[in-house]
This record gives sequence, structure tokens and C-alpha cells, in this order.
Amino acid sequence: MAVFNKEIIKNYENLYNTKEGYDVIIYADELEFQALVKYFQKILVGKNHYDFIIKNILEITELTYQKESFEKLWDFCLQQICDKSDYLFESTKFLTFNPSILEIILKRDDFCICNEIVIWENLLKWAHNGKVVYAKDDCSNCSSWVGVCAENFNYESWAGNQPTGWVLGSSGYCYHSHYCLADYCGDDTKITVHLDMNKRTCAFTVNALPIKNYAYGCKIFKTEV
Repeated sequence: MAVFNKEIIKNYENLYNTKEGYDVIIYADELEFQALVKYFQKILVGKNHYDFIIKNILEITELTYQKESFEKLWDFCLQQICDKSDYLFESTKFLTFNPSILEIILKRDDFCICNEIVIWENLLKWAHNGKVVYAKDDCSNCSSWVGVCAENFNYESWAGNQPTGWVLGSSGYCYHSHYCLADYCGDDTKITVHLDMNKRTCAFTVNALPIKNYAYGCKIFKTEV
């Protein structure tokens, strides 16, 4: 049997740069060639095939879901997705991704993402297959955000992660330059934005009380009143 497995391995080692290589590993599991499956997984999670794994990571994750024989490959794919959420949200396969696997990923403590808003935006797209339509009556259920920006603002990125952008939300969070101020206000709060283009400063008042003047790159914190 060992000689037979080695011969199969030798014949299929060149398949790993093609999609067929993954069909081979699935069939090997179905035929209970455990030695072959173990060998394939060892090669796949190595450096030589990393780019191919990343390119097809959602498909491979779905193929290895609930298959104990592929635990190593499954864990590897999930860890890569958790380390870089773009592999999930920017994939062309995301809108049709398995909901059970998506739930597993989002519930993991090591799922890394700078802003939870990105998660909700992508979940809305996923739930509606990329077509998000808001009915007028639904608007009352959505969060409200107000943001301002200064020069050198990148309109391709979220304002709250930029040194020239400031965002305040009805959820009680204020974002600026990757910093976050939590619980800055309560319900029925009135927010006023004061932007001085000459001084390059932005100020917010919450219920007529100042939070802080923010110059470029300043860390957000609440002022003493």
C-alpha cells in the first residue's frame, strides 16, 4: 500500500498549480487514502503554494469545511482570513460564501479588522447579494454618522482611519486617525462641527460643550469640563 501511495504522490505532485490539484485531495479523502491526504496538506500549506491558496482561499475553505481529514488545511485558511480580512471581504466569492463558515469566522476572537462598520457594510452586501436597497421606513433603524475632512483626504478610505478625517456616530463613537473615543455622548445629543480651513483645525461641540480641537494627527481624547 505504501508503494502504491508513493506512486500516486509522484504522479500528482505537478498538479498543485492548477485547480485539479484540489480535486485530487478531495477524492483521496473519499477513498480514505489518509497517507496521501496528509502528504498533500503538508505541501499545500508550504511556501511554494501560498499564493495559490490565497487566490482561492474561500473555495478551499468551503471544500475543507466539516472534513476532519483536512483540519490542517482548514485551520490554515481560517487563520489567513482572520489575519487579513481583505481575503474575505474583497474576494469575488464573498457574496456567495457559505453562511455557516462566515459565522465561524466573524465569531473568532482573532478576526482582525480596524473598524466594525466595515463588517456590517459587507454583511449587508452579502445578505442582499451585493445589492443593498434601503426602504424609507428602514432608515430609522440605521446608525447616523457625521464626518468632516481636510485637505489631503483619501476618498477611497474610511475617514475615521485618516489623519485628515473625523467621524462621529450615533453609536457613541468618535473616530480619527485610527484612534477611537467611546461613549462621547448619550441619546438625543446635538453635535455641531466647527471647521477652520485657515488654521487647519476641526472642532466638535456636543450639546454646546467642546470635545477637543483636533489638529493633524492628534490623538482623540475628551476634554475636562
